[in-house]
Formats: sequence, structure tokens, C-alpha cells
Amino acid sequence: MDGTPLDPRGDAMSASIRDHVAWQLPLTGRRLIEASAGTGKTWTLTGLVVRLVLGLRDIQAADDPGAQEPVWDEPLMPHQILVVTFTEAATAELRERVHARLARAVTAFAQPGPSDAQLDDEFLSELRRAIPTPFWPQAQARLTQALANLDEAAIHTLHGWALRTLKRHALTSGQAFGAAPVPQPMALHRQAVRTFWRSHITTLPAEAMQAWTNKVAKTPEDLLAVLKRLWAAHERSPHHTWPELDATAHLNALTQWSERVHSLEHAARAAFGEDACMAVHEAVQARAIRGYQANWLSTRTAHLRRWLGGHDIEIKQLSYWGSSFLGKDGWQGHLQWPFSAAVQSLYEARADFPQHDLNQLLTWAAGQCWHDIQARKQALDQFEFNDLLRRLHQACHDTASNFCERVRETYPAALVDEFQDTDPWQYESLAAIYPKGSPSCWVMIGDPKQSIYRFRGADLPTYQIARNTADSVHSLQVNFRSTPKLIQALNQVFDRPGLSLLHHSSAQVEAGKPDLLGLNQGQHPAIWVSHWPAPAVVAEKGFKPVPRKRYEAHMAQLAAHTLVTQMQSGWYTPNQVAILVRDKLQARMMAQALQACGLASVFLSDRNSVLAEPIALDVWRLLRAFDEPEQLGMLRAAMATALWALPLAQWEQALLDDEVIEAQQALCLEARERWDRLGVLAALQHWLHASGAAARWLAQAQGERLIGQFTHLGQWLQAASTHGLGRSALLRRLSDEMQSPNVDDAAAQARLYTDAPCITLVTVHKSKGLEYDVVMVPFLSTLSKALSQKKDEGEDADASEAAQADEEDEDTDLDDASSEDQQAEDLRLLYVALTRARLHLWLGVSEVKGEWIKDKKKVILDSAPLCKLLQRQAPKDLWQSLQTHWHHPNIHLDAAGDEPPLRQWMPPPTTALRPALQAPERTRARWRVSSYSGLTRRLDDAGLTRAADEGEWQDPGFVASPRADPRVKDWEDLGAGRALGVAIHTWLEWQFNHGWPLAQDPDHAASLAQIERMAVAWQLKPAAHQRLLTRLRELVKAELPLPQSDQRFELCHLRAPKAWAEMPFTLGLKGFDARQLDQWVGQAIAPGQPRPALQAQQFEGLLTGVMDLVFAHQTEPDSPQRYAVLDYKTNRIANCEPQTLMQAVLAHRYDVQAVMYALAMHRLLKHRYPHSPATQQLSGVMFWFVRGLADGALWITVPPPLIQQLDKAWPS
Repeated sequence: MDGTPLDPRGDAMSASIRDHVAWQLPLTGRRLIEASAGTGKTWTLTGLVVRLVLGLRDIQAADDPGAQEPVWDEPLMPHQILVVTFTEAATAELRERVHARLARAVTAFAQPGPSDAQLDDEFLSELRRAIPTPFWPQAQARLTQALANLDEAAIHTLHGWALRTLKRHALTSGQAFGAAPVPQPMALHRQAVRTFWRSHITTLPAEAMQAWTNKVAKTPEDLLAVLKRLWAAHERSPHHTWPELDATAHLNALTQWSERVHSLEHAARAAFGEDACMAVHEAVQARAIRGYQANWLSTRTAHLRRWLGGHDIEIKQLSYWGSSFLGKDGWQGHLQWPFSAAVQSLYEARADFPQHDLNQLLTWAAGQCWHDIQARKQALDQFEFNDLLRRLHQACHDTASNFCERVRETYPAALVDEFQDTDPWQYESLAAIYPKGSPSCWVMIGDPKQSIYRFRGADLPTYQIARNTADSVHSLQVNFRSTPKLIQALNQVFDRPGLSLLHHSSAQVEAGKPDLLGLNQGQHPAIWVSHWPAPAVVAEKGFKPVPRKRYEAHMAQLAAHTLVTQMQSGWYTPNQVAILVRDKLQARMMAQALQACGLASVFLSDRNSVLAEPIALDVWRLLRAFDEPEQLGMLRAAMATALWALPLAQWEQALLDDEVIEAQQALCLEARERWDRLGVLAALQHWLHASGAAARWLAQAQGERLIGQFTHLGQWLQAASTHGLGRSALLRRLSDEMQSPNVDDAAAQARLYTDAPCITLVTVHKSKGLEYDVVMVPFLSTLSKALSQKKDEGEDADASEAAQADEEDEDTDLDDASSEDQQAEDLRLLYVALTRARLHLWLGVSEVKGEWIKDKKKVILDSAPLCKLLQRQAPKDLWQSLQTHWHHPNIHLDAAGDEPPLRQWMPPPTTALRPALQAPERTRARWRVSSYSGLTRRLDDAGLTRAADEGEWQDPGFVASPRADPRVKDWEDLGAGRALGVAIHTWLEWQFNHGWPLAQDPDHAASLAQIERMAVAWQLKPAAHQRLLTRLRELVKAELPLPQSDQRFELCHLRAPKAWAEMPFTLGLKGFDARQLDQWVGQAIAPGQPRPALQAQQFEGLLTGVMDLVFAHQTEPDSPQRYAVLDYKTNRIANCEPQTLMQAVLAHRYDVQAVMYALAMHRLLKHRYPHSPATQQLSGVMFWFVRGLADGALWITVPPPLIQQLDKAWPS
């Protein structure tokens, strides 16, 4: 079923939305959607989510004009719809897209709802037309509920979902609840391989050991590199098992071969004579030996002499001196010397290598180490990400459990994105969970033309099985990404019958955005193909294909020149351009060409660790100087680094001038003090500016990148130091990480260090799923794996670098790069590269050496993917093939010259900036957030006298218990201070929240444990500890008085829902005056009694606080409910007489605190009960001095007129 998709961006459609897959797809059984590049795959997927939420699984049945009600199926919530995609970034994007689509759907079913034009979503417009209007509220309710629960949506990566599922169903899957990922997998693998090496290799006889190190691996690290590829091949299929092998026979065969070669090698070296070498030289000069050229002789002789000196030699270089090669043209001179015969015997022996035995030995080693690694992970209760799929597969195929049924009940519907990259583990697990014939729904979405992750286990044969077993296959064939001209050109490019990339999925698409123009208002060709060398040069007799490195260097310069020319014309900006490459070596070459033209670039596929950058060593030296600035050697070593960036003259002055050194020592001492006090990041940031290094860096070309790397390292070090590492330990950690950086450490991976406009460099693999306005593929002819890794003649110096790039590159694979599968994947890689552009595509091609695979007789056996795409027949027919197969009005074929002119990028002049605007003052300087402690800080004691201590308190505004309790002295063991207050408050809060357990059970374990911790913290002796326990037991059952009543209540009776602990409040105050407040409080509460005066302050803003306990009470059964505030005080008091308690209240100005509590409660009650006078509902504030137990309670009744006066004077 072919459908015409709606434009995800809301453009008009040429066909009805009812023909689209999002509308027609039955959401039952197994369904497959094949979506070509840019055809609205995510838009379709979010539409299916909307249907599942509404319960419209078969929308054709639901859309019955004669029906009174839609045919609703069971609606699903987001946590019931499993959506699986490839990466974390794709998961986050998909979650946002689902949220936006659901929100738009909620709006669509509103009454009155938006018009179709306002909705801008033809699918939703047609959906609401299909649902009768009376049922819109029901549809909107379902969508609203789904939107509210979207945080629980089951949108995960495959591995993330596998982990969640295994843990959720741990009892049936066998997954441990506490299983955790292996923190450093490479360290675990290295440890297992070293154990194998110690146990099996070091115990071999000398001859076998030599054979192993010569042909298998010289070190455990070398062996690990080989085994990693074998493990990857093993994990491709669930049905692969490690065979039981006896390594003895294979080791013996390898040992015998090694001994034979060693003997023949010794004999050949002994037979060498200078006369034999001279005879070969003379024969070459006389052209008597075919296949020898004079300019090659010196290189081959150098290899020979190096071998004679005891070094190894390649078998090909050895063959040049054997009797078979020397005598193949009839030259008989070699028969005079036994050396050539001895070399021939050695050559034949080396060629007769027991490869089968070596393969078996490697398989044996891989199996032994693999089992060891699995045992270690099981013992540590850890897993690697590949283990998750293996364990999920095992659980799904465990016939003794109901795991699949449980998972299917959890997720009745599954939408699996990027399914072209499926593998047997994923497919067989999902197929077991969603078997054919079940009422569940499993939708697979992918594009086999974009299956380019075979190195990660992607398996197209498995995809083909899924396609063949699907209940129906649908396709999306309208491209909304690119311009119509570019789409027409790409259709021409891929219009080839029998291409192996198709896999039953057509590469031909229609244009969905007819009004989208290309470069220069559509006047520039959609695809520009630069061919070099010129066709006339290629046609010349004797022309040889261009070496790979020369082709790439030339195309990099040509691409940079093209960019400068077109951007200088104003066609696009650097941020709109992406240059696609195969690996980091091509990216480096391209970046150098761009830099030569003055263009900045960033490589998005760079997985380097910042700890592997040169700046990491400089930071380590700098931190050593911080740690020991008195060590002049360390200080000078740090000052000599590029980090300090001192000009040569200043550096020389620092060596000779003691004052300069002392100033730098002082700077390092200050940095060390900040390191100890604030952390290493603060120390580095302070040094960066105080030393002037930041200004010096920014004056350099890469200054912004340096600052970014420096900050990144500082953040990494700060995070590492949070684990309790001191200065010395942190330096050791940094040193260890620099020596062996962990590539899996996401926190240390290189970042994008600039916000400046720059060209994007990205590998084709990383570009999948992305789109750019302008795409350049300058190395199209070497984009295949075989050519990108092919070594040109004389490239030995770069061999190690290329090998390292291949090892680190994202598509490293065990399989032969020239295999049929790899060739097909390279062709699909071309498809991905050519379908990333929106407006324009630029390609660089050439006749490259190595693009034709030939046998020994020069017969062509196979060709590179570009050759297949162009159906080339001969090494020189590239230009003719381009003219034949890519002849199209929207494709321009350009014969590029030999040396492109070097043009410098001149950024457009920036518009002169106006002076910065001055922001109007929106907040007055006196606006702030304060608290009770802020009001009473630095109390004025001048107004407080002792004269009133002897008088009686007759004020009716407070009442106190008349009894005094001598047990106040029992608290003296605890001392006083803020720590005591916080501890008692916290303990009482915990008791309240847990229902006062100590009041119900005097031996409550958790309560006693808390009290014991307090006793330990305060270093109480056993007797004092026991007294504290007794007092706290009495505290929770203390009988406290009610205001203006003889009734009492026990503290433990204050419980929810009529009591609230730690109730915060915030009062908005305008025109607050502390002196005015002091005057009003002094007149209303204990008038005439001395107390410290509040400091004079006026401000506007917020006054915040927390009330320890607010509770509701009744003085009589039928009396109205009133509210009171209880505030705990741990102050020292001499006794519990009312005069003493009131003196303490006034001395600390708790009277002001009582007024603030009363005002807060007044505003709360006024808002909560707008029809009842708030002042009549507030009974008062009780300050409970807990040292006095029940007799330490003092009620303060704030007069209602004062509350009303404050509320009016300082409105919120």
C-alpha cells in the first residue's frame, strides 16, 4: 500500500489525507512502514500515537457515516504505548514531537475549536471530521489525560527499554534488582585477557610461545584488539555458541610451522652473499628481469638488508629475491647462488601458513576470555549494554515463564523506529512478545536503503524476515525535505534497475514542497558534480588513476574554494553547510583546507576525550604548581606551557627576575587557598583571569577552543573531587586518566567549544537522520570502506595513523571490506550521503586508484559502489558514465581544473552596534527578601533595663502556667545554641510526621536511635543521655494550656488533619518601616515593659518564615474552631515563672515574631474563609520553652486592631 504523506510542516497536500499511511494503517497485528529519506516518518509515528490514545485502531471502521458513535477500541495511555528508537537524542526529540502533536490534538477537539487553517494539521482536521461532534469532549478528555501523563511515556532506546523491562519483571526474567552497568568495560576486558595470558600463554613451551607471539599477538593488548572483533561477530546472532576446542593440536601445528620457517630463515640468511645482490643489480640495469624497475630496486634492497639484520620482512618483499620471481623471464643468473633457492624455500614455507589452526586458536582464546568476562560480570552483578539484549532474548524464549505475556500486558502496542537496523536479538525478542495472531499491535518503521550500521550488528536478512512475515507493508514516498529540483535530480541518480541497495524499496520519491526554491532563488543547479582531472587528461594514453591521498587533497581545496565563492555571493552562510566524510582522517584534511581559506569548522563525530588533548598535560602541570608553589621547578615548568601563553620576553624575565617569580608564587598560593576552600574549578577560573591567560588565549586563532577545553577539564576535575579526593589524589587521578583515557566516559568527551558560525564536518554515519541546507561530499569516490582504508604507494609512514583511525572509526568491522555485504552497505551509504540536503548538493569525483578490484591477470572482478551506481565498465569511463546516467537539467557536470585558486573568506561587514540601552530601574534598591531574624539582628540594648525584673506582670495580653519546674536544670548538660535548637526542632517534626511514636511506645526503636545519635553528637555521658531520654519522653506527652481557658491538651494529640508542621509563609510588604513596627508592637504587647529596640530599616519586598506547628482547637464542644501557632524555644531559662518567660520573649523580641505569625495567619484565614472575620478565628501564638516542659508555655494574644493596622499599613 503506497501512501501520500501529509507535509509535517503543514503544507498543502495534493492527495487526500485519507490515503496516507497514518490514516489507513490498521493498528493490530504486525505492520511494516518503509519510509524513504525525508518522507515524514516521525510525523506519521506521532499520528499513530494519537490514534492509539483515542482508541481508533481501525480508523476505516470508525469512520462510518451512518454510525451513531465511533467504533472506539480500548484507548491507551502513553505508558502503554512502547516507542523504541535508536539514540538518546532521538528519544528526546521524539518525546517533544509526541507532546506537541498531542497538545495540538487537544486543541483540535475543543469546542469551539480552531479552523483547519489555524490548526495547520490536515490529519487532525480530517480526524475530527470523522468523529461526530457530540463525541469531541470524550476524545478531548482522552487526549488531555494522555498529555498530562506524558512524563510516564514509554519512549526509550532499545537498551534502555530492555533494562527497564528486565528490572520491572525481575522475578520472571531473572534480572537482579540491583544490577548496574559495568563502569569501565575496557578495564574488565583487559583484566580477563591478561588472566588468560598468564594462565595459558606464559605456560607454553618456548617454541610455542614464540609462534604465538609471532603470528597471534605479542602482548595481551594486541590479543584484546583481535578478540574484540571476534566477540562482536559472536554477538551478532543469538544462535552462536563458542565451540569446545582442544588448543594443543592447533598449537603444535603452529609451532611446527614456526620452527620450520625459523630454520629456513636461518639457512637463507647464511646463504646470502654480496655477489648475488650485485648480480641482481646488474641484471636489472640490463633489463633482464621482468617486473623489476631500477627505481624500485633500492627500496627492495633496503628491505632485504633490514631483514638480513634480524628484522621481519613482508612476504611480498621476500618473494622479489626468490628463484621463481628472478627466473620468470628466463634469467638464469640466480642459479649460480644458493641464496635465491633458499629464499624461495622460505617464501613457500611462509606462504604455507596454517591459517585454519590460527583461526581455531583465536576462537579458543575468544571463547575462554568471553566466558571469564561473563563470570566476572555475574559475580559483580553488573552488565554491559549488549548483555541487556541477550538477557531479554533469553527471558523471551524461556518457556517456563510468562515473561512475554506480562510484557505484552504492560505494552499492548509497540512502535519501533529505525527498524532497518534491527538484529536477530531485537527481532526475535519482539516477535516472541508480539506473536502473529495476537490482538496486540507491533508497527515497524524503517528504510532498508538507509541500513548502514552493519558494524553495530544491523542485519538486513533479519529485516527481510520481518518484512516477509508482516501482516502488511506500507510505504512513504513523498519527500518534504528537499526542493523539487533536487528530488528530480536524485531520482535520476538512483534510477538504476537491480541496485542491491533497494531491497524491494524504491528510491524514487515525489516532491512534497513544490514552492521550495534552491540556491540563488533556484537558478543554481540542484546538484553540482566536480570531476577531476579534466576528461581530456584522463583520455590521454598512459593516464593512471589518481592516488587516494592526492584526490582527497585536491577535492578538499576545491570544496573550500567553492564554499568561499558561493558564500561571498551571499547564497548561504557557514551555519547552513555540512561536509560529509567517511572518517576522521578525511575530516582532518577537509578542516585544514577550510582553515587555509579562513573558514572555521567543527567535526561533530569527534569522540576524543578532553583528557587526551595536549591541554590536559598543561593543566596537570599547573595544578602541581598550585599544590606546591614553593617548588620553583614545578612553577617554571607550568609557566613554560602553552597554557600560561607567556611571550618569550616575559618568560625570559621570569627566569631572571625574582620579583616576577614571587608574584607568580603568590598567585599560585591564592589559587591553592581557593582550591581548598571552594574547589578546583574555582581555583582554575580565578587563575585564568588573574594571570591574564584568558586575554592572551583570545588573541590566538584557537583561543575560544582553549578556554572551552580548559573549562571542560576544570568541570571534570571538580566532579572527580566530589568523591573526597584531596589535592594529591586528584593529581594522581588526572595522571592516570591521561595515560589511558576512558572513551566511554561521556563527561570527558570533547564538546563543541564555539558559538561562532562554522562549517559542520560530520561522518555519513552520524549524519543519518539529519538534514542541512547545503551538503558537500568532496570525497564521493573514496566514500566506500575499501577505498577509504586503501594505502597508496609510499604511504608506509601513515599506515599506523590510518590503522588507528580505522580502530577508532565508527564502522570498524571484522568482515572483509570487499565482501558482497560490505559493497552493498557502501552503496547504501552513498544513498544516505546524497539525501541529506534540502537545497543543494555538491559532489567531488575522480578516477581513483583501487576502485576496480582485479585478479592477477588484470581481469576486473568487482568495482567500488560509485562505479556500480554509474554502471561503469572501464577504469577511464567515469566522465562518459556521468554524462550518460546523470544527464539531467538539474545536474551540472563540471570539469575541474588542476589547481583551484586559493580564496580567503571575507565575512560580511557587521552592522555597527548602537550604544547599549540602559535598562530602566524596575526594582527599587530597598527591595529585598527578609525574615524575622533579619528584623531582630543587632538589637539595640540601650532601651532594656533590669528595673522591671522585680515587678509583676499584669498585662492581660498573655497568660502563663503559675507553676515552676526545678527540672529545668536537667537540660544544662546540652548547653545552648543554634545546633541544639535545630536538633530539637527536627526531632519534634519527625515525631509529628510519624504520629508521635515515642508517646505510644516509650521504647520505640527509631526514636531511641535518633536520641542516641544526638547524645553521641553532643558527647553526653550515660547519665546525661538518660536524663535527655527522660525529658524527651515527657516532652511528647506534655500537657500544654489552651489560651483563655483552664483546659489543657497533650502535645501528642496534635495530629493531621487538624495540625500542620513546618508551615512556611511569605508576606508581601510595601513601605515597611521597622521603627514604626517597633512602636506599634510596644504599645500593643506588654506596654511599658523594656525591650531592645529594632534597628532602623525601611524596605519593600517579602518577609518569609516558617511556623513550627499550626493547629486547630475548640475551647468548648459547640464553640467555633479557632487556629493557633505553637513555636518551640530551646533558650536557657532560670525558671518557669511568667515574669521570667515574658522577659525572655521581650529580650529576644519574640513579640515581633508573634506579630508576624499572627499577620501571616490572618492573611491565610482571610483568603481561606472570606466570609468570616479572620481576627476572630485566630486564638494566639504560644512560645513553648521546652526546657520547662508543661510549665514553659507562654501564650501571646495579638490584639486584632494591631493585626488590621499592619495589614492595612503594609499591603501585600
